[in-house]
Amino acid sequence: MQDRIIALHNLDCPWTSANLIQRIGRAVRQGNMNELVHIYNYVTQGTFDAYMYQLIEQKQTFTSQIMTSKTPIRSMEDIDERALDYAEIKALATRK
Repeated sequence: MQDRIIALHNLDCPWTSANLIQRIGRAVRQGNMNELVHIYNYVTQGTFDAYMYQLIEQKQTFTSQIMTSKTPIRSMEDIDERALDYAEIKALATRK
């Protein structure tokens, strides 16, 4: 089944960005017969969805900063692409 996925529908937000990345990785992977996979994230305005995407946005930002830093520093400011994606989804859920 994973060899023929053409679309992935995320109906909820997991607790960690790694879980969301793993979901996406099951669709966008070597061996998939389709070169293009559509990924849909569903959110409901005024629900817990906004909080969940904010939570994984913060976790992903922190993780990215730790994983890409070559020297131990105490402050991080750069934001990576995945964290930005989560921020966009969160904004859609809150309409901001």
